[in-house]
Amino acid sequence: MNEHLGIIYEVATGHIVKNIRMLRRFTVMDHYELREGQAFLIGQNAEDIDGFKVEADALAAIERPTPTIEQIRRGAKEDIDRAAGVCRSEVASQGYGQEMTYLAKEVEARACIADAAPVAATYPMMAAEVGITGTDLAAVATEVVARADAWKALAGSIERVRLAGKQSIDAATTEAEIDTILTDTSWPN
Repeated sequence: MNEHLGIIYEVATGHIVKNIRMLRRFTVMDHYELREGQAFLIGQNAEDIDGFKVEADALAAIERPTPTIEQIRRGAKEDIDRAAGVCRSEVASQGYGQEMTYLAKEVEARACIADAAPVAATYPMMAAEVGITGTDLAAVATEVVARADAWKALAGSIERVRLAGKQSIDAATTEAEIDTILTDTSWPN
């Protein structure tokens, strides 16, 4: 092999700062500068630098305490929230500004539909979509309201699954039960 493998670590704690890999024709010092309190361990790499430390010039696995059921629940609820976000993102663009735009468009579209004689100057968001979403203000507003209503139905279904999943996680008493809840959760599409 034409490479040097190694680890830069903190001498006092054994904490691995980074894995290093370089061509053999160079020395470690040619590429890396150690900070005060750091050292090299040459010839090894840690696949998971957070799971190992250097002890007595060798890699040692870091013992992790067994998580409590509350920690497992908290992590599982975060997983549920992330999954709900992914499900929503498959239908609607994400981002605070985009969400505000959707809400403003819905309000404007509903007002436009209720207006007996809508004009572009009064409904600028609808006017911006004429020729794209619909042929005139009324057609755009109708389409925007239809999309908003469809979104609300889907969002309600996603929220029901999310909240039911969290409720089930709260009731679970073992990690296996929580794993089953996460695996068996079925998201709407």
